[in-house]
Amino acid sequence: MNKKRKKILIFLTALSLAIICIFKLQHKEEPKEPKKKRHPQEHVIEDIQKRLDSQLTESAKTIKVQSFLQKMKEDGQFSDISYHGNKSNPRSVVGHLQRLETMAKAYSTKENPDYHNKKLLYDIESGLKYWDSLDVEAENWWWNRLRIPMLMSNILFLMDDHLTDETKSGTVKEINHYIHSDAPVLEGVNLVQADKIDLTMALVEKNKKQVHQAAQSVRSNIKVSSIGIQPDMTFHQHQDAVQVGTYGIRYALETARMAQLLNGTSYAFTHDEENLLSHFILDGIQWFTQGQTIDYTTLGRGITRKSNEMGDLMQTAKIMEGLPTTRKDDYRRLIERLDGKLPPFSGNRYYGTSGLMVHHQLNYYTSVRMLPKGMNSSEPYYNGEGVNNRHLADGANLFYLHGSGYADIFPVWDWRKIPGTTVVHSGKVTTPASGKENTTFGNSDGKYGMSAMYINYKNLKAKKSWFFFKDTVVALGAGIHSNSSSPIVTTLDQRLWKEPVQTSDNGTLDKDVHETVDKPSWAFHNHIGYILPGKNDRLHILLNKRKSSWSAINHRYEKSSTVDKKVLELWINHGRKPKNSSYEYIVVPGVSKEKFDQIKNHNPINILKNTKDIQAVENNNLHYIQAIFWKEGTLKTGDGLAIHVNSPCSILLKRENNNWTIKTVEAKNDKSPVKVSVNRHLEGTNANWLDKRGITEIQGSQSNTHFKLIN
Repeated sequence: MNKKRKKILIFLTALSLAIICIFKLQHKEEPKEPKKKRHPQEHVIEDIQKRLDSQLTESAKTIKVQSFLQKMKEDGQFSDISYHGNKSNPRSVVGHLQRLETMAKAYSTKENPDYHNKKLLYDIESGLKYWDSLDVEAENWWWNRLRIPMLMSNILFLMDDHLTDETKSGTVKEINHYIHSDAPVLEGVNLVQADKIDLTMALVEKNKKQVHQAAQSVRSNIKVSSIGIQPDMTFHQHQDAVQVGTYGIRYALETARMAQLLNGTSYAFTHDEENLLSHFILDGIQWFTQGQTIDYTTLGRGITRKSNEMGDLMQTAKIMEGLPTTRKDDYRRLIERLDGKLPPFSGNRYYGTSGLMVHHQLNYYTSVRMLPKGMNSSEPYYNGEGVNNRHLADGANLFYLHGSGYADIFPVWDWRKIPGTTVVHSGKVTTPASGKENTTFGNSDGKYGMSAMYINYKNLKAKKSWFFFKDTVVALGAGIHSNSSSPIVTTLDQRLWKEPVQTSDNGTLDKDVHETVDKPSWAFHNHIGYILPGKNDRLHILLNKRKSSWSAINHRYEKSSTVDKKVLELWINHGRKPKNSSYEYIVVPGVSKEKFDQIKNHNPINILKNTKDIQAVENNNLHYIQAIFWKEGTLKTGDGLAIHVNSPCSILLKRENNNWTIKTVEAKNDKSPVKVSVNRHLEGTNANWLDKRGITEIQGSQSNTHFKLIN
């Protein structure tokens, strides 16, 4: 290569390098900012909004609103709604908002044919403006503080971005007015519903601080308290009245919905909060159900309504199963049981705070509701409902087979003859009774159990006890005393009359009749048998057809059709002013007539004692003694066993050859610890054999303690 060409090549190379350097300098890259991480809190409102929208529109795909639109006038009112009068029961006028909420759901649901329908939007706006002009104020605070703002906040949330500023601001103003209306201190389910309204409004306004406050408030309500969830996992609302099947289920549903909304956010329920909620649902509510029936004695004034809350319980279970709970399998089984895909479970539990014992067997469910100290028999008369509920805690003992024997019977019930109760059979008594002088006991081994109540009212005193086994439930009454000039009545049952009634003395009864059976030994009707061991002088049997209406027991039903039912009543009349009267009967539920005959002809139940001091039975097939000692005393059995206690208590004693199991529950207010002695040599916890006296002393309450029989 000559020198000239070499110089040209070097020049071109240098020029190229210079051009590259100049280009890089002119196009120097800006330093990249580090990628910003998404903080969960920045999208928490958006996430909760999506979940709430899903909850509100879950079943809105097939909602039809054309009938509402046809009835809506130009000014926003519906032609078939009465907008004036009846402040005590504004159900009709509030129906205006219920329709608007339904219309808002249809408008906001993509799969609905009326999704974003302009005419529908116009009518919703018109309806909200018309409501604003009404100035609705109910006499009952619940409508003003909860129901009305709940509906309005839901409508506002669903329609938020589509309403005019004028309509939105007017609706917000109305909601705030209702939220700040006069109301008592909110507790239980009422507080949860108020928190839901607050959360919905916070989501509308995208206010993180208010979202935080609402979430914290609902979480603080997941606790055991005097109103709400009880220590025994029952539920009280309205002045210490049992409300498991109404307010309890509603509380569970509303709280589960809140858990679903807040799941996965910093507001999510803690492990302890979720555990308590699950404990209440699965170990409380579930135990008061059989199939699609909720125990009627747990409904409060809801017993006078046409529908129950079982749909809400199914929805609650499905929500909880979808959350990160430790009891998913239990919820799945509850869902399958409610669907009828799993058979009922078996077991016995005592809920001492509320005075309730429940007993589940494969072919029946039964319970006893008593009235403990510090509780009321029923809630006060509210909203035209529950006027007849006075005696539901006087030992109500209903028997539920597959398909309830009490379905829609309540309009024609004689509410002075609630099954299991002993009452003064007088005119209507609407004032709730107080249990302040009563004594209640319950003792359960998880499979079988017993409960007892000393009714200590001014005009009636009675010792009542129930003993639960597999095939039989024994009911004893003693020390029945009253100065009332009205008859004292113990009712065995009052249920739908579905087939002829067979009795020991009078053959078959199949027509309207009031029959009095002297010295009866048994009766049988529709898979339930009643054995009367011989201590009852007379059994009354009433079969008749009755007519009434739901409005007769629940005034919220202003117009309701006639209810026609055929009813069976079985009761014992203790007469007027009885002194130390008693009764004994055994119920054999869920059996055929053939099975009943086998049980009554080879009756395993031995009634050991039925006095005002001791009530006790033994199941000979199970070698099982159950007893209530109302005071210090001794119980002797046919085989020479003597059981002595030094203070009031209940005892379950099971003997399997040389293996004994004893469970003792002492009276809550008794100052001295219970001491049980038996005239047998036993070895076990707290057992002390006194050779000279030939007895074993067992100190303190026992919880299914096992003992070894030495001789």
